[in-house]
Amino acid sequence: MRGAARPPRRPRLLAGLPRIPDGLPQRELGVPAHQGEAAVLQAQARNDLPDRPPHRLRRLPRGAQAVYCPINKKITFFLSPSILSQPTELFLFQVMAHEYGHHVQQLSGIMGAVDSRTYKSDKDFLPVLRQVELQAECLSGAFIGSVWQSLGRRQSDFTYVLRAATDTASHGKAANIAYWLERGFDQEGPGACNTFSAPKSKVA
Repeated sequence: MRGAARPPRRPRLLAGLPRIPDGLPQRELGVPAHQGEAAVLQAQARNDLPDRPPHRLRRLPRGAQAVYCPINKKITFFLSPSILSQPTELFLFQVMAHEYGHHVQQLSGIMGAVDSRTYKSDKDFLPVLRQVELQAECLSGAFIGSVWQSLGRRQSDFTYVLRAATDTASHGKAANIAYWLERGFDQEGPGACNTFSAPKSKVA
């Protein structure tokens, strides 16, 4: 049941948090993964967005490799010499695909529906945020799967991305991140990605 009417909220930033592979140093990607989700949630709560568009993101939330803004529908990706020295990493491709998944959610009305609901606290919002983030993981997998034959990659490259997942508060357990990423990859389409009707165990 919806709560009482309230003033319009600023749209939330959805961060693509780093699942740090061995070759990409933590110093460059932000705080360690086990600390990053809490940092992103805190940053979202105090982000510097003006009341109305247009706007520019003044700083990337601490711990985020990339972020999608639903106001200007743009992706901001953190670059550094270390990142730029490894431009062919499939991990980077997947992070960008994940953030574009948030854009698909915005265009399809999913993000708006999620943001229009009333949440008593961040703790109340967290299970829904995991559904959103895991759906974006699945959408990224669906895209990667659909173009896989054109990438000239080895299967071990994708396996590496799956194994790089770590448990985080907003993106869920590593096993579930890998599950949705692989599910999208195997089915190559958004029909695989209905996290909102999935068992709780798959979006934990």
